Amino acid sequence: MTSLGVYILIAKKDLVATVSGYAVYSPVGIGIGVFAVAMMGCMGSKQRSKPLLVLYWVFLTLMALLSLAAGLAFLVYAGSLDSFQGGTAITTVIGGTKSIINDYQLAIYQECCFAKNLTTIPVELCVSGTNTIGCINDATFYNDALDTLVGDATCVSLANVKFNGATLLPNACIDPLAFAGAVSSVVQSNALIVGSVILSISALLFLADVFTCVLICTNRPQYDEEYERKMQQQQINGQQLSGITYVQ
Repeated sequence: MTSLGVYILIAKKDLVATVSGYAVYSPVGIGIGVFAVAMMGCMGSKQRSKPLLVLYWVFLTLMALLSLAAGLAFLVYAGSLDSFQGGTAITTVIGGTKSIINDYQLAIYQECCFAKNLTTIPVELCVSGTNTIGCINDATFYNDALDTLVGDATCVSLANVKFNGATLLPNACIDPLAFAGAVSSVVQSNALIVGSVILSISALLFLADVFTCVLICTNRPQYDEEYERKMQQQQINGQQLSGITYVQ
């Protein structure tokens, strides 16, 4: 994961410029977290510590779930799940993710286009029953994005990103819908690859999660002395019942 994050920062500068820094730096953070958790698992195995092994399993599960969520978010951004036929819950999740992405893009438009006087068309709230692209779906998330995720550094980066031979800023600052479409096109060229890699890593983490469960269950006598004594006593009782004299 750390290598993936470094690769994105170096080779995919356009993606860095158009996606929140939290999303770009998250693979680096997850990679460092995986290393720390792996050290915890090694110490738990070496010291035969059940608490450390269980804590290792919990953190591993959380990281696998976070990786899965990040990978799916990139695939949704890339449009790879648009034709996916699933249940109502899955459709709702995909739609909700698209809504969040749209509102984040509009926060960038408001900060980098409207607030900088590059356009006179402001962002507006969606009217019930209309298209949810190009208008604000969740005002709370939109305002939070303006306060915490979007800043001058985002605008400076977008001024160097090209789309159809021209820079996103100011050329894409036509209206909210046009801007969202331009940003999506830039990100979609990279999101499929990044999302697929993150999902693959998530699958490996889940396999490691299963292996940890097996390790905790099968090696219980190695870290649980009371359980080991009970097992030994059961073996003694079994040998005595079969007529075999047990020698201490």
